[in-house]
Amino acid sequence: MGTALFGLLALAVVVIAWRDSMRAREHAMRACRAGCRSYDAQLLDDTVALMRVRPKLRPAPCLQRVYGFEITWDGRQRHAATVTLEGQHVVSIYIPERADGERWPERTARVVPIHGDHRH
Repeated sequence: MGTALFGLLALAVVVIAWRDSMRAREHAMRACRAGCRSYDAQLLDDTVALMRVRPKLRPAPCLQRVYGFEITWDGRQRHAATVTLEGQHVVSIYIPERADGERWPERTARVVPIHGDHRH
């Protein structure tokens, strides 16, 4: 009886962790698409890849996830970019400078700050 209960509890923990991870990935994808639209870049492969996960204790305990993705401006060269989430909240998007010397439209920063922390 105890082994079955432990097995069910372990399965529940795995399912909850998997769902949390999938939700975070969806938030990252939405942020990548929005960032690419803002900078007139094209998101390549329409995907993000988890690069790093680490616990973050302050201001509230959560997991910090960094996802990598690739963009292009001209369709010929790929450029690496990242999006960082703390829990389910996007905290920044890094998009590299344009190699062709053109300025980003109406932007000067390389990191896109995400305003409005909605943590409870």
